[in-house]
Amino acid sequence: ELDVGWTLCPEDPAKELRLRAVRNEMLKEQLQLGNPVIYRSSGWSLYPRVWSNDLCSYDPVTSANEVRFGDIVFCQAQPGDRFFAHVVSSKWFQDGEWYFTISNLKGWSNGWCSIKHIYGRLIRVEHCSAQRCTTCAPAPASRKARHRGKDAKPTQHSVAQPVRVRTS
Repeated sequence: ELDVGWTLCPEDPAKELRLRAVRNEMLKEQLQLGNPVIYRSSGWSLYPRVWSNDLCSYDPVTSANEVRFGDIVFCQAQPGDRFFAHVVSSKWFQDGEWYFTISNLKGWSNGWCSIKHIYGRLIRVEHCSAQRCTTCAPAPASRKARHRGKDAKPTQHSVAQPVRVRTS
């Protein structure tokens, strides 16, 4: 099961980063094996297309022909091999290989990657439908604000539900 719930660790940010790294490697592995994956998003960098805690389905990417400008892809951006599920903001062909610029929806570039670093393409988003869910509230107006305040009480829905890896 690939569930963002087991990666959230607000009391220990270093542990959360380690758990996300494990989750990202699991996602990469399944996509490279040709298996679609489903997991819950976290963060607001793709708002309003993807909200924090949305259920996101990714299909494996096997060629550059499957990736277009504006697609949301699960990839490892360069430099640094950092994992992102972000938007393809440009695509170009150079020295016999396709390359892509990866950005959030605010236009901030996270880096570039070649097709070998793009593992999946977002095919479906299921927005959280729980009313008054503290995790799924609209994105904050301020960059300093968090999507959940320190004093916010967790709701039953703010704990992510199990998510599965679909196999063919």
